[in-house]
Amino acid sequence: FVEKIKSFWRLIPRKTFAAYKSIGNMPQSQADSLGLSGDVLVIPGGHDPCLYHIPIMSTFYQAFPEDAGKPVIQIDAGTWTMGAQIGGFIKLPEDGYKKGIMVQGTVDGEPAVTTIYGGGNDFKYIKGLIEKRGYRFEGNLNENLLEHVLKEADCFVLPNINPNNYHTGPFPDLKGGIINENAFYENPDKAYIVANLATAITTAYHIDLISKDKEVPVALTAGGSKDKYFGRLLATLMRRKVYAMFDKDGNPITETTTLGAAITGKAAYLNIHPYDIDVSGLGVTYKELKPFEGGVSEHIVNYREQFFKEIENDID
Repeated sequence: FVEKIKSFWRLIPRKTFAAYKSIGNMPQSQADSLGLSGDVLVIPGGHDPCLYHIPIMSTFYQAFPEDAGKPVIQIDAGTWTMGAQIGGFIKLPEDGYKKGIMVQGTVDGEPAVTTIYGGGNDFKYIKGLIEKRGYRFEGNLNENLLEHVLKEADCFVLPNINPNNYHTGPFPDLKGGIINENAFYENPDKAYIVANLATAITTAYHIDLISKDKEVPVALTAGGSKDKYFGRLLATLMRRKVYAMFDKDGNPITETTTLGAAITGKAAYLNIHPYDIDVSGLGVTYKELKPFEGGVSEHIVNYREQFFKEIENDID
């Protein structure tokens, strides 16, 4: 296909370059047109999967120096909920390709075994179903309502409810749906919790497929890091430490790819590795998202068991 595009190889270098190493300077004519000096460095850049890990590796080890060099799992909970172990050796399961697991590269090309599930796709689809009925889907949550929903366990959203998710994720043969629609639609806040549970349970299951070591912590990014309960549900289900990133103003850091590109640019300018960049000026902090305890925790475990029974019934 690319051979049909005459200009393709003029735009894409045939050689492999490190994303943080300069490949030259901007042509003077382009610099002049932009009002820039002619010594602007040009770097090859990188794809999302290599750039969005950089802010985690650049800030997590500086925030937790005792964990320096140890593996970390990043869960990028956006349209596609992606979970990747960065650092440390991981063996790809033999049937991993059937469960939405792949190998992507870090900034240095080191393999990172990664799970992919369209959690945000499903969530957006459910939001549309609720809003078509004239309700708002905002998640006015409280722990009492969460416990009530878990205790009743009278409705479930199964993964892949969005048709775009078919043949993806850990349950590729599953065409998701809503179990007991009457109970699901009776309260939009209840529906929000059930949708959250579907994504959290599926994500936790997915992460355990690539790393069963509960000592490996999780850094949660993207839209899921803004949710009031999603990270706490993950921490309860996975029994791992789950952290969310916050900027200097206390806002969750949801977009790490652009931040990774900025860190890479500075690394190229200083001619050092991106992980060695002093990121203290960013003011990034990490907050641990505590798991639910007591009765709520027990109900989450019971709900998960019933959730998987419903999946088995649906696939059969």
